[in-house]
Order: sequence, then C-alpha cells, then structure tokens
Amino acid sequence: MGPEGKRKLRLRNLSNDQLIELYDSELVLRLHNPKYLSDTQLIIAWYAAMTLASKRLLVQLRSVLSSLCLIPVTGSVLSGSMSLSPW
Repeated sequence: MGPEGKRKLRLRNLSNDQLIELYDSELVLRLHNPKYLSDTQLIIAWYAAMTLASKRLLVQLRSVLSSLCLIPVTGSVLSGSMSLSPW
C-alpha cells in the first residue's frame, strides 16, 4: 500500500471531532483570506453541531421505537452501525 492509501486508511479511522480538528488546522495554513477562513470555520462548526444533534435525535428515536416495540433496533447509533428493520 502506498503513502496515499495509508493516509486514507488513517483518516478513515478518525472520529468526526478529530477530522474536524485536523481539517481546521489545515485551513489555517491554506486559506490566507481572513473572510474565507472565518466563513469556512463557521460552516465546519455548523456541520459538527448538526452531526451531534442528529445523533441525539437518532438515540431518542431508537428509544421510542424500541419502547413501543414497533421496530427492533440493533447496533449503536454513535458507532454508525445502527439498523432499523421492519421485522
């Protein structure tokens, strides 16, 4: 495996928070226009907040559906392996 493949594999194993932190560090080095940098950082912060809110919503949905016995739920929302099956 070449260096690019190793880099992709390493990035794939990082959490969202680690990826955002890494990406933000690279943006500071690459974007020299303060307006573009602050706009991009706002978008990344919004994405991070929406990701967390989505996970919380899925956890609540899982709890409600499993308590109503409507849909058996397996896996973990936070690990990204949650599956909802109709039966």
